[in-house]
Amino acid sequence: MSKKSVNVLLSVLSLVAGGAFYVLFRADSYIAKAFNGMCSILYLREKLHPHFSDFLNFYFLDFLWGFSLACALIALFDSEIKERATCCSVSLLCGIAWEVLQYEGFVGGTADFLDVIMYLLAALFAFIINIKEKTHEKH
Repeated sequence: MSKKSVNVLLSVLSLVAGGAFYVLFRADSYIAKAFNGMCSILYLREKLHPHFSDFLNFYFLDFLWGFSLACALIALFDSEIKERATCCSVSLLCGIAWEVLQYEGFVGGTADFLDVIMYLLAALFAFIINIKEKTHEKH
């Protein structure tokens, strides 16, 4: 599988996982409201919710969004390590901008420093994965 395909796949999987978390554990979100009438979703929420921590319900989602964006940008613009670092930095800056917009009240949500940490970890994770992949490609 090509490097671009791997990054697209990782991006899509992160979005799907994040969407699933919203549908199952964030009943008040726009995504989940579309599914609120389904009995099976309500049943799953009731059974699964006690088993998931606030970390997974809130902070891990920011990691998934940041990781998805970083991988998508790398898939679109990557050619060298410098561009990969730029793509990951843009992902981090988008996450920081989102938190600032929340803090200022321009968008809904609660600004949180731990969210920024999750965006940073997501960008670093995407960068490290792609550095390792590049190293393996040269051999």
